[in-house]
Amino acid sequence: MSKKTANQSNSIYQIRITLRHIEPPIWRVLLLKADTRLGELHDILQEVMGWEDDHLHGFRIGQDTYGEPDPGFPSDILNERNIRLDKIASAGDTFVYDYDFGDSWEHELKIEKVMPAEPGTHYPICLDGQRACPPEDCGGPYGYARMLEVFRDPKNEEHEEIVEWLGEEFDSEAFDVDTVNRFMATKIEESPLSSVTEIPVYEDAALDNYTPAELIDIMIEHDDRVLRSVIDACVSRGEQMLEILAHITQPNDQLEEASPGHWWLRLHAVMILGLIPGERAGLLLVDFIHGMSREEDDNLQGWFSGYWPALLRNKPPSVVEPLHDICMDKKAGWFMRANITEAVFSLAQQQGEAELEQTLDWAAQLVMDEEEDWDYRLSVANDLLDYPRDRHRKLLNDMAARQSGFGVHFNEKDINQAYVRGKDTHKQERFSNPWQFYTDKQIEQRQQRWQEEDQRRQERNNGHDSLSEESQAYPFQETYQRDTPKVGRNDPCPCGSGKKYKKCCIGRVAIV
Repeated sequence: MSKKTANQSNSIYQIRITLRHIEPPIWRVLLLKADTRLGELHDILQEVMGWEDDHLHGFRIGQDTYGEPDPGFPSDILNERNIRLDKIASAGDTFVYDYDFGDSWEHELKIEKVMPAEPGTHYPICLDGQRACPPEDCGGPYGYARMLEVFRDPKNEEHEEIVEWLGEEFDSEAFDVDTVNRFMATKIEESPLSSVTEIPVYEDAALDNYTPAELIDIMIEHDDRVLRSVIDACVSRGEQMLEILAHITQPNDQLEEASPGHWWLRLHAVMILGLIPGERAGLLLVDFIHGMSREEDDNLQGWFSGYWPALLRNKPPSVVEPLHDICMDKKAGWFMRANITEAVFSLAQQQGEAELEQTLDWAAQLVMDEEEDWDYRLSVANDLLDYPRDRHRKLLNDMAARQSGFGVHFNEKDINQAYVRGKDTHKQERFSNPWQFYTDKQIEQRQQRWQEEDQRRQERNNGHDSLSEESQAYPFQETYQRDTPKVGRNDPCPCGSGKKYKKCCIGRVAIV
């Protein structure tokens, strides 16, 4: 991969984008400024391809990987927002844009030529392309191919389900370059985003004088714009704060009618409990998990997905048994139970090898239970792949053989790779720091995102007298100041874990 150092701000790159492992190919040809930053290129690729930006992404250029680094997960990922394309690639170079690490969509980008910018022309511009973008969360290239096969076969037993998902009018061959360019031109001509709500700042000395109840009021007032200093002040109150949080973690039948601040308070309560060590804080978290599962609050489940091991890691072994009870509660939702099972594995690791081995066998029994929820069994079996034990291999092979169609979690190849690797590789580092939620940068990015999403909803509904219930803004997300009241309920928040779970936060980075 060649490196460009000359100033190419007046140059235009012509890039061919091809979605790998798809036949017939899905491709686009794009013109964009050579000095486009990779973070901007990500946004452009989402538009020109037709994705919804609901999952993690990254660029592989030469030996380097660019993306959005996680402060709580040290890695070699370089910040895409600081890198200009013309500094790292030039004519003839090819690199990869990965989107949704669960479905593994690989886009090959080739810089076909470099040309001077035409005066008066606004870039980026899509020159051509073929075929529609696959739907989100469809299982990657294999899943999409299978989906199209079923969609085109009215006799297939899964046909109605897929038609309901895609819609009767779905056309895999549809592509309109003019529509794509109109969307991109609209973004270029849009006025800059209005300033988001200012982040409230409290001096540590002032926070020291607040009572626990007053700290609660601060969190209710500022929704998702609360700074870490406020959370730390709550943690410092110890037992006094636990007395108040004990009531907040209980099920709330009026949650739908609650103010945004009261909804966000429950998220803050979990964050605080995760920082307070000891049994009582751990048992209050268990109560919260029970309540969240009973309420079927998909939004809260999405925000915390992947982070339960971190939230429970400073809790004593006495919380393990009630966590086991949650995992074995067949009346609870499988997704919540799968998240807590990961936390049980993590706590077992902390207690030592003997406890881990016993926990793995307990999980294997859950997988073998034919009366268990199938999705939960698959999720737990997938976790067992991170801890390959010879005594579990036959069970995993049997589970792989029983999977077909959509939503395949793992196959025989995955099992073979895990056992060839032969060591525990459960990766929880990415989700080790849910409290990055409270950094200035994450707060600002979150507010801007809510505003951008609101603008997109308004664009989609332009010309309609009223917004549909599905497209209305969910008040517990959008906390920047607006001219009109915040009403309705949005889709569940994605978690950013990259895992395959339909309609579950996977592409937005969780807690950011």
